[in-house]
Amino acid sequence: MKFILASFFLFAVVGAWLYFYWDRPVVSFYGGGLVFNHSTSMRVHKLSTGSREFCVPKAYFVFSNSFHPGSGIGLDLSMELESLKPWNVYVDEINFYAREKKMSRVEIDKVRSREIDLKISERLEGGKSVDWKWKLFLKDIQIRDNGRFTQILPGKASVTQYDYHLVPRNASDYSYIISCISGARCELETFYDDSVVYSVSFDENYLGIVDAIESRARGLIKKFTCE
Repeated sequence: MKFILASFFLFAVVGAWLYFYWDRPVVSFYGGGLVFNHSTSMRVHKLSTGSREFCVPKAYFVFSNSFHPGSGIGLDLSMELESLKPWNVYVDEINFYAREKKMSRVEIDKVRSREIDLKISERLEGGKSVDWKWKLFLKDIQIRDNGRFTQILPGKASVTQYDYHLVPRNASDYSYIISCISGARCELETFYDDSVVYSVSFDENYLGIVDAIESRARGLIKKFTCE
């Protein structure tokens, strides 16, 4: 019985993922797959999404595949929480990788908690919007008041890796949603304008300053828009 339920869950996840991403080219994990970018170069790389063209220093990109046309990865960026320096530049400045083996787990986690990830993509409407996705995935939910947010606890019928979700109180949809794994990371998904949506991932310990993180993310999107 457990095997059947697990198989059904996996089928639902894969099916929903394929429906949501069917028109987006995605890099194959076979024959090379995704390659992490370790560049600290501030040379600008141009990339378009939606109706915008972005000019982003190469050091910000998570995957070097992003530099190749047709990869389908788009703008998947990483930076340090406070300075907003490219994560590659930040860890290079503090000599993190050379020191990592001598650091305690607490010290390593403290450094890694300062990383935020920003993904920028085309805004899709109707059956492929962020709102639609979560209306499809979140089922049999429980709702709790959580101050300025409404906390959503997914039920067994939900298709989600997250332990809980947060939406603004009195929200009528999921166009602004924060999804969290307890004790790990959270991800805010929302729209920037009529053509662009973004998500920003951060350590759950910084949930209390989510407004500041959102503001920094929006500021970077504006900064990276080519003039």
